[in-house]
Amino acid sequence: MPSLTRTLATGALVAAIAWSTACGGDAPAAVAPPPAAADIEWREIGSWSGRSGRQTESFEVSLTALRLRWKTTRETAPGAGRFTVTLHSAVSGRPIQTLVEARGVGADTVNVADEPRWSHFVVDAADVDWEMTLEQGYVRERR
Repeated sequence: MPSLTRTLATGALVAAIAWSTACGGDAPAAVAPPPAAADIEWREIGSWSGRSGRQTESFEVSLTALRLRWKTTRETAPGAGRFTVTLHSAVSGRPIQTLVEARGVGADTVNVADEPRWSHFVVDAADVDWEMTLEQGYVRERR
């Protein structure tokens, strides 16, 4: 029995040392706060417009922030206009997510988030003029 007691005591001591080392070590470095909206500079990746549907050229979705600004105007009859924008994989062509589903005249800005990949937009539109701009956000360097 003394051997079993010594083994248990040694195990308890090792566990206590491991726990105190893990919990009592140096404090982790402070995490930098995310940049304020004013610290982000937006650069245009592409811009498109039309009155009917179309597919855009491919662009790269990366880990940085992307946003899509869109606007519809000149609806032919009240309630007749429709505007839908879907993000598709440029490799397989499959739809990934619908970013805009709008009726009539309007405007908005939509954040685009996905895994890094080559993509394109498919626009389905009728009875409205539309325009959209894709922008990528960069943290503005301080001088």
